[in-house]
Amino acid sequence: MRSYIFWLALSFFASVDLVAQQLPARSPFGASDFMWNPAMTAVEHEWEAGILHHQDWTGFEDSPQSTSLYAQYPFVKKNASLGGYFLFDEIRPIRHNMLAVSYAYKLKFGPGKRRRRRSKRQQAQLSFGLSASMSHIFI
Repeated sequence: MRSYIFWLALSFFASVDLVAQQLPARSPFGASDFMWNPAMTAVEHEWEAGILHHQDWTGFEDSPQSTSLYAQYPFVKKNASLGGYFLFDEIRPIRHNMLAVSYAYKLKFGPGKRRRRRSKRQQAQLSFGLSASMSHIFI
């Protein structure tokens, strides 16, 4: 009976979940919201650019890697913003390239509220976004 409980406890605590990697382990979309929602392009009225790179199994030949470049720029006087990104994802034997552009228009309304005592007034806004992307998958 003791060995039965021992093996049952061992199998319970030593169970392992094995998952094959067919999709990227880390997504670049968490770095900038406008990749998911084009209405969020340059929502803070500041330009932003970045590069993200992630590689698994370093030192092994044909190891999975993911690289993305993104930028977004607000046209404050026109209440609009423009952004774009390029994604390169390689998990052998599949290579995925994606290029996307996004545009957002912001409708501002209301007198605005002060967040803190000495800060600028921030108006409420409603953003509309449009995105176009092109994807190419090599096998």
